[in-house]
Amino acid sequence: MKVHLSRHAQAQHNVDGVFAGNALLSKLTEEGRQEAQVRGEKLSETHHIDLIVYSYLTRSQETAEIITQAYRNKEKTIPGMATELLNEVDEGLFSGKTPAEARIINNHALEVFLEGKEEDWAFPEGESGLDLGKRAEEFLAFLATHPHQEVLVVGHSLFNRFILKQVGILPPVEWGHEMIVSFDLS
Repeated sequence: MKVHLSRHAQAQHNVDGVFAGNALLSKLTEEGRQEAQVRGEKLSETHHIDLIVYSYLTRSQETAEIITQAYRNKEKTIPGMATELLNEVDEGLFSGKTPAEARIINNHALEVFLEGKEEDWAFPEGESGLDLGKRAEEFLAFLATHPHQEVLVVGHSLFNRFILKQVGILPPVEWGHEMIVSFDLS
C-alpha cells in the first residue's frame, strides 16, 4: 500500500499561535480552505487515491472533505474513514495556550518540546512521547488491515512525526500545510 501522509490545511489555531492538540476545536481558515482545494486538485490529477483517512478533529475532517470534493469534481469517488488513532497529540494543560502561557504552566515541559526531542515529550496532563509512539504503531497496524492500493492520510503535524518515525523516515523539522510525505506500508 502506498501511503501519502499529509497535514490538515491552515486552521484558526495556527493563525492564533496557540497549542490546539486534540482538545481545541479549530476550523480551517479561508486560506486553509483554499489550500485544501489546491491540494485536492493536484492530487486528483496525479494520484489514484482509493481511501482517505482522517482524524475526528474538525480541521482534519474539513481538509479531507474538500480534497474528496476535488475528486468528485473529476467523477472519482473516494471512501473516507475517520479514526481517533490519528487525532493530534493530547497537549494537556497546554491546549489553547500560547507558548508564553505554556511557559508559565510548565517551563521544563515546554523547553523539552521546543528542543524537538519527541521521545522526551511529556505534555502536562497530556500524552508523552512514549504514548505517541505506541499510538502511531497502532495506527499503522490499523491502516495495514485495509485492502487499499493508495491511501491519503490527513493528520496533524506533531502526530505525523511519530508515524514517520515508525516507518523509519526522519520527520521534517517543520511540517508545512502543503507538505505530503509518501511511503510504502506492507
